[in-house]
Amino acid sequence: MRDASGTITRWKPITTEAFAHDVKALAKGLIGKNVQPGDRVAIFAPTRYEWAVADLAIMYAGGVVVPVYETSSPAQITPILRDAKVRVVFTETNQQRQHFEKAYAQHNISNKVFCLEDEWCINTLVDAGAHISDETLEERRTRATLDDVATIVYTSGTTSDPKELIGQLPTIQPSFLVLVPRVLEKIQENIAAQAENKRLASAWQKARAVAIQRGTYLEDKVAPAHIPTRHRAQHAFFDKLFYSRVRKLLGGNME
Repeated sequence: MRDASGTITRWKPITTEAFAHDVKALAKGLIGKNVQPGDRVAIFAPTRYEWAVADLAIMYAGGVVVPVYETSSPAQITPILRDAKVRVVFTETNQQRQHFEKAYAQHNISNKVFCLEDEWCINTLVDAGAHISDETLEERRTRATLDDVATIVYTSGTTSDPKELIGQLPTIQPSFLVLVPRVLEKIQENIAAQAENKRLASAWQKARAVAIQRGTYLEDKVAPAHIPTRHRAQHAFFDKLFYSRVRKLLGGNME
């Protein structure tokens, strides 16, 4: 939960069943608003529960997700919306929604804009899909193939440090994360810098190589007993030196 300034004040538990219900309801709303398979739908908002719901709802409806950094300026947003041919936009605030609606009106575009924090707005969208059957939704969800586009990501070249996200992970304690590569790159760069300061740069590079090799073993489903003894010893050593600290940084539940 966030206060008026957007600061997280407390966490609200959500069951998988409730999450799935919200995703399906929103997906039906998108279908009810005539979102067609392959239509591009943008999400212009910071990380929040509704972002995850919208993300999966768009894919359930057969749409293509176009995430947009919430700090992007109008000059950065407009080219993305044009290039991706976005038909629907989710914003976090009503102020952002009004900004988009005004911009669209100036260009004689009839795209739909919905505000994630506006309960009435989202309920209106959900109501638009009340007549959509579960069978219709399932047909939309399963019609995509491996060759279909799932999401279109526009890189920003940002150099900002994801401190807010990383700072929240010990509280959230996730067992898995869905992140853009840049966040992981920033985490890795931060660890490398700390290793450099402690004269452990070469050890960190070796630890990275061992970790990558361990990932290869796991992907190839190599039985633990068949992993070379030397590798197991190196991995155990670097786990105490680096890996355990990285897991703690990510909340403690990541394997």
